[in-house]
Amino acid sequence: MKNSSEFENKFTPTEDLAPIVQTIFENTINGIAIIEKNGCISLANELFKQMIGHNLHDSINQPFEKFIYARQNKQFLTRLINSIRAKGYWIKEIAKMQEDGEIHIILVKIKPLINADGTIYRYIAILTDITAKRFSKKILKNIIHFDNLTRLPNRFFFLKKLKQTIKNNPQPLFIILIDLDQFKDINDALGHHAGDRLLRIMAERLSGCIKTNDILARMGGDEFAIVTQQPNRDALNQYAQRILNAIKKPCILCKQPIYITASLGVSIYPNDALSLVNLLKNVEQAMYIAKKTGRNRFHYYNPATQADAMSRMRLYSDLHQAINEEQFEVFYQPIIDLSNNRTCKAEALIRGRHPKRGIIVPSTFISLAE
Repeated sequence: MKNSSEFENKFTPTEDLAPIVQTIFENTINGIAIIEKNGCISLANELFKQMIGHNLHDSINQPFEKFIYARQNKQFLTRLINSIRAKGYWIKEIAKMQEDGEIHIILVKIKPLINADGTIYRYIAILTDITAKRFSKKILKNIIHFDNLTRLPNRFFFLKKLKQTIKNNPQPLFIILIDLDQFKDINDALGHHAGDRLLRIMAERLSGCIKTNDILARMGGDEFAIVTQQPNRDALNQYAQRILNAIKKPCILCKQPIYITASLGVSIYPNDALSLVNLLKNVEQAMYIAKKTGRNRFHYYNPATQADAMSRMRLYSDLHQAINEEQFEVFYQPIIDLSNNRTCKAEALIRGRHPKRGIIVPSTFISLAE
């Protein structure tokens, strides 16, 4: 255990701490100013001068608010005192131009210096340059919310905004899913650089089609999505056709005109679904129908279409099971030679024998099997 003699050379107030405080004051990474009770600066370090963009000597004996506000604010001291009484400090973010001409964001925090009897005799202002922190947050926000290629909102941001819009807006919404037709062929033929250029062109054209309050996003790959409010289906039909017309205009890629179209699916909130998951599922199904029925068109979600899709999905699953469990059977239908009334050949017909649905004829499953 240490004895008391080891602590004999401890600090004495003011005399021994003064050089340490001075060193900290001059070398800290913060701008520091001492403010008298009348609101004027009595002492400041060099970094304070750099942050406020004024000569250090010019700031001494000047009102502190002169360097915070564009003009002198006579209510500053009152607000400062009220804030300190309520919270124990006063805080504000300001934008100041530095000597290099760059605008920096400065966090200003003022705290009281208190006597032993609890009275305030001065204030200390601590300035912190938070520009880099703010810039990093902005970059992170852009990475999270925006597509790097097109600069449009991404899928994450789209879903977030759609969820908010549904929650805050009781009016019907039209959700449109846009898928570029045969984009992969262009990408394969001209290269990814040309494909990226085409996506940027499409983003610009779509941006020119939407209204101020619409939400446009790139969902990934060659898919885009829009949320819009329209008075009725006729208005939406014109809106969707305008999108199709904008997309099919020729693009110049690799010094040659390229033509592309799009397939659009449309789902309506709340008519088609109330949940975000079902809305997206419905609009995707509608888009696939538009693509399947010829491309360069739009198609509204239809519950009957969903029932058909579910039936095809079940049949597809049944086909796999039928192969594994050898449920297919071959029936031979004789072909008779009428000249001699004898069987000359036979036609082989395949049938499926489902354990619950019984015999399944080829017209039900051949197109899916192919």
